[in-house]
Amino acid sequence: MNHHEFIRIKVVVAMPKRTNDFQKLVLAINNHFASESAKVTESAMLFDPESEQDREIDILIEDEIGGYHLKVGVECTAIGRPLTVGKLAELVDKHKNVGINKTVIVSRSGFAGSAQKKAEKLGVELIAYEAAMEKDWPLDFKVMSNIKPVHVSCELMPDLPLALAKESSLDGFTNGEDYTVVEHHKPVSQFLFELLSSKTGGLMLPPYLNTEHAENEGVSFSENWSFAPPITLRSKNGKTAKIIGASPSYIYRRTTLVGDLKAGIYNNRMVASSVLKSNGIFKESRFTISSDTNQNGQSGFSLSLSLDTD
Repeated sequence: MNHHEFIRIKVVVAMPKRTNDFQKLVLAINNHFASESAKVTESAMLFDPESEQDREIDILIEDEIGGYHLKVGVECTAIGRPLTVGKLAELVDKHKNVGINKTVIVSRSGFAGSAQKKAEKLGVELIAYEAAMEKDWPLDFKVMSNIKPVHVSCELMPDLPLALAKESSLDGFTNGEDYTVVEHHKPVSQFLFELLSSKTGGLMLPPYLNTEHAENEGVSFSENWSFAPPITLRSKNGKTAKIIGASPSYIYRRTTLVGDLKAGIYNNRMVASSVLKSNGIFKESRFTISSDTNQNGQSGFSLSLSLDTD
């Protein structure tokens, strides 16, 4: 008959461009930390007057700070060895020629000692971004790795057994139609979903059931709702009937929106992120979580989730 979907995290719809998975992970992190006014562009092309050609910047972050237009260039290297001082100098020169104000270099394999010393002198920020499961991360990451957004759907099956009040009849009603609940001015499917949501605290699954099979075929269950006084159903052709009960069947499904987490230190914070390809619901999902501290010194976590719905 109908279904409802619930996602418990603020969602921003994003359209992926031609970057690789590693660049997308870094883009997710930068989107996570960028201000609301910042413009983030993947594979940005900026003109280099020295070579008289456009040069590619993996991720370009532009923002207005104190009336000054700031450009931050992020380069993502996925080579299998630590970044050398030569490669660092090459990237820094490219950024200088196209007018980048701050350079950030992210390496999957870390940095050579000489490159770290050179970067410190030049004011270049280096970020080691490694596979989380290969490291002995502190407690923060162990907690972060257990926080995973899920897509939850709850479907109402079309066969809806009804208990009629005395002298009521369903004559003239069409089986499978989403009748209107007259007293509540809403479709009966929405009314039954709201009853389930209220009973389960928004979880859409009774506490006596577990979610072990929800990731695959889903969990089926029924509820018996009683109405006193009776409620009135109205069909599309104007027929009405009083009912004192309904016994709908639901199917609960859940899909994890997180792939393998990658983690590292970014701006002195522990950060983890993932890019997950098509899971049957979304073309791509990007999830980022970071350790955080509020103004009162209390520790917590910041989360962002980006979904490609095409």
